[in-house]
Amino acid sequence: SASANEPIHTMEESPMTKCDDKPTMPANAQAQLPLGNVRIGPEARKALTTEDIQLALSRHANGEWGNVSKRDAKENERALREGVRVMSTYRSNGGVKFWVVTKSDRSETAVFLPHEV
Repeated sequence: SASANEPIHTMEESPMTKCDDKPTMPANAQAQLPLGNVRIGPEARKALTTEDIQLALSRHANGEWGNVSKRDAKENERALREGVRVMSTYRSNGGVKFWVVTKSDRSETAVFLPHEV
């Protein structure tokens, strides 16, 4: 598994598409994590619903890391404080496992399936 400081892949070179849908959150909610530009991997775009993606982005931005180990959850909490990449793991309503990763500089968040790395 990649360390918290190294990118999973270079998002600039990936075939991901830009997503203009920002997660919908209650008006009084304050996101812990800025998402920057959101990109969706081509396989994730096919396998996930808009609802799956929106819910995951909202949870990710609010510090609900999904199906990660306690160690990885602690790493994400440290990443919030220290400005390194943050990674969450979720399952869609249809049971598809997918990842949400925010770059260390918070300029971009990617949603993709594990094999799209």
